[in-house]
Amino acid sequence: MKKQDERSEHDMKSGQKSAPGAQSTYKKEILDMDELSIGVQRQERLSSGRLTAGGQSPTLRAGTFLGRWWHSIRHASQPYWVLQTINSVGSVFITVQVLQSAAQFGGAQRSFALLGAASDAVVLLLLTHVLVRPLLQVGFVRNRATLLTWVGLMVALMACAALSVCFTDLVTMLSGARGPIQEIRFHTGTSEFGITLSGWQLFAMQVINALMAYVLWAAVYLGWKAIAARRELQRKVNHARLWQLTRQMGPHFLFNAFNSIRGLMYEDIDRASQLITRLSDLLRVQLGMHEDTHQSLRDECRMARDYLEIELVRLEPRLSYSFHIAADCEAFLLPTLTVLTAVENAVKHGIAPNAAPGWVRVEARRSGRHWLLEITNSYDQPSSVQSTGIGLKNLRERLLLSSNGLARLAHQRESDLFRLRMELPA
Repeated sequence: MKKQDERSEHDMKSGQKSAPGAQSTYKKEILDMDELSIGVQRQERLSSGRLTAGGQSPTLRAGTFLGRWWHSIRHASQPYWVLQTINSVGSVFITVQVLQSAAQFGGAQRSFALLGAASDAVVLLLLTHVLVRPLLQVGFVRNRATLLTWVGLMVALMACAALSVCFTDLVTMLSGARGPIQEIRFHTGTSEFGITLSGWQLFAMQVINALMAYVLWAAVYLGWKAIAARRELQRKVNHARLWQLTRQMGPHFLFNAFNSIRGLMYEDIDRASQLITRLSDLLRVQLGMHEDTHQSLRDECRMARDYLEIELVRLEPRLSYSFHIAADCEAFLLPTLTVLTAVENAVKHGIAPNAAPGWVRVEARRSGRHWLLEITNSYDQPSSVQSTGIGLKNLRERLLLSSNGLARLAHQRESDLFRLRMELPA
């Protein structure tokens, strides 16, 4: 065996010597295949929008610091711009109100002060959007802040405040004003005292005032983002919990359905084929619940009909059902398998244990700002199967999660019927 391996190795070496171009040709073919594979992958990413015509992936560009900075400048939500506009207009409005209460300000002085307030508002909007907001996005919102990040933020805010003051003074001087404020006087009752500011003292006071505005803006923005992140996290937690609860609900009738279909195959092959199709639809929905945890009432009722048709094979002499769904309720969304769970509970505990014929009725109607869903079934005697209440508890929790606590679920048991009533926001 060893000799055979040695001969094979010798043949390979001799083959390489006898054909010096074979190895290079083989490598060239491999490179061609790799290039073809890369080209196909590139074309797929181009067609799907994951790669730009320039050849650089947006993910790579966004991963760089400047790329993320530029992305933050270009993309802003509509509520953000609304709040920025309100902030700018509000600051100018407050300045106007203050100037109206100042009796010693003449018309020209008020105009110059109003111009300065408008320039402050414009500079605040530009600097916060171009410098402060991207820094907060990159250093605080998307990443964990460090001491260096906080120091960088304070330096950036001080620089923005200084730029704002310099720009406002420049606009005031170019507009022909007499110059910046030289004296501030405070009145307390009948006494009066004043402080004369000039040079670096005046500039420092203006920078401190502007810095307070930028610090307040940054604090409000971070608080807003923290609240939004908390809401998004809660939404994801609710979605995960809803998906987990939905996955816990398996069709208890599965084995009975297979037995019923097996028996029906010897009597009515066409009907057995239809039941297999209905059963496959039910299982397909359950297996795909990780993609969509909600369905329209129309689809929910269709699934419930499929379930009842399967159960009719086993309980046909004793089971009848009806659906009464208002047209304006069919598009309302429900957690997946809501109606099926309620109908299955009705058959399991209300119809199957009784020898007498029974019925199940599903109704939906609009009621003001809410809509009502009722599943009612006949109830002659208690079920021999002990109910744990897990199904209704599971259903109630899923309804609360999907409606932010606005849905209501109640059940009522009378002498000959059981009613499950759900009230949901429209």
